[in-house]
Amino acid sequence: MSGLGAGFRRLLGKEEVEPQSLLGRWLVTRLVDRPEEHKRYVARFGEVPDEPEQGLIVQEVFACLLERYLALAGTSEDGLLDEYEGIGRPNVPERAVGEVAIHAALGRIPRVPPDLWLPALVAHGTLAMLMMPRLELPYPQVVDLVREKEQELIARGIALCPA
Repeated sequence: MSGLGAGFRRLLGKEEVEPQSLLGRWLVTRLVDRPEEHKRYVARFGEVPDEPEQGLIVQEVFACLLERYLALAGTSEDGLLDEYEGIGRPNVPERAVGEVAIHAALGRIPRVPPDLWLPALVAHGTLAMLMMPRLELPYPQVVDLVREKEQELIARGIALCPA
């Protein structure tokens, strides 16, 4: 059974459908535009330990999405950052935080600095949300990607805040 893809295992009822971590579920609701569920997970942010490792799930999913996004014709980091900056909502961190988020995702810096992990979490989520219309990933693929990254982090010994 272990050689089967996650989607096929899910069809057979052998695997949970949702991510296991609180930030994993928050990210899925953000990426697939489920505002009511998203609000529910945002309200639980206080449960997430104040440790930069908690944001790795969002950073790593964002890195995968960014790779796919930049491979599309007509896309660029600057264009994405311009769109991000144009949102202009008070809860969206400034462009410089978005730049740090992109640099960390592309491996130009080892990781988001600890003092920026919460603003970068929001920046990663916002940037990923902006990329989604071009990526056209269906809900099951988004869930599978998030779950795959959760499993990789757990295998590396990182304890994620449960959903």
